[in-house]
Amino acid sequence: MATVLRHKRNSSTGSTPTTSDLALGEIAINTYDGKLFIKKNDGSDSIVTFSPSTSAGSSSMFVSGATGTGSQAAFTLPKIPANEQSVFAIINGLVQDIDTYSISGNTLTFTTAPASADNIEFRVREDVATDVILQSHQRYIYTITTTTTSLSGNDDNGLSLLYTPGKVHVFQNGVKLIDGADFTATNGTYIALTTSAENGDVIEVESFGRASIVNNDVFSSTSTSLTTTSANQVVDYFPAATYRSAEYLVSASHGSAGYHTTKVLLMHDGTNTYISEYGTIYTNASLLSLSSDFTSGNVRLVCTPVNTNTTIKIQRQTVAV
Repeated sequence: MATVLRHKRNSSTGSTPTTSDLALGEIAINTYDGKLFIKKNDGSDSIVTFSPSTSAGSSSMFVSGATGTGSQAAFTLPKIPANEQSVFAIINGLVQDIDTYSISGNTLTFTTAPASADNIEFRVREDVATDVILQSHQRYIYTITTTTTSLSGNDDNGLSLLYTPGKVHVFQNGVKLIDGADFTATNGTYIALTTSAENGDVIEVESFGRASIVNNDVFSSTSTSLTTTSANQVVDYFPAATYRSAEYLVSASHGSAGYHTTKVLLMHDGTNTYISEYGTIYTNASLLSLSSDFTSGNVRLVCTPVNTNTTIKIQRQTVAV
């Protein structure tokens, strides 16, 4: 008979384990809330909570593999992660504790090099945001001044007709018209009346709200600690075959030098990159310079920090090819 392994668990809503309840790396589950907890230590014990997401959107998983040599400790991740919780390092099928490695940019370095022939897998999760168009309920009033069978454009109040086909009501002098018999409304901006409206008639159009997904362009965020002042250190990249351009919000901080925030537009033509930086502000002096390049099919945003130990945080919105 197979052995069933059960983690520590609690079925009471809102119940959260304390650091004394768990050993380092031990997992606990709240079966009512659907939350998972682990204990970590980054100088002091704390509980990390993993909660189910309820936001609009989805996640993508980037995966790469390697084989241990017994001496290699640093490996390149398939994607610059948003944070350490977005990374899973797996050796011989076992997920490694986050205290056994460090991450800088897209490089993961184990404290102890994996043994020779170890099977290593890296997984980086990237969240995908969903753009949504919202259209509220709207009423349009048209006072007819000349015989017509069409309604479009601005109404008496200067509102331009906009509706979702199948979600519109039309009234003529207070009498509700029948969709398909008394009028047709198929393109979202134009309504055709079967019988002409005459001078003095009042046509009222009610458009009902909608919510629709229009695209799934990726929104991502990353945090990178640059420990040296080496030129052109990679802080983010995206595949040129998938995305044409990106907008970045870049925030840099340093323990004694202050803060620096700037925005960047980045685009490529399949061979070259084009970058524009604007809206730059800082507290004392500039902490970095930014540029871009095209390498191995990826568009890269690279940074040259003024000081060592500078933290770079980025939010990126990409537009598909």
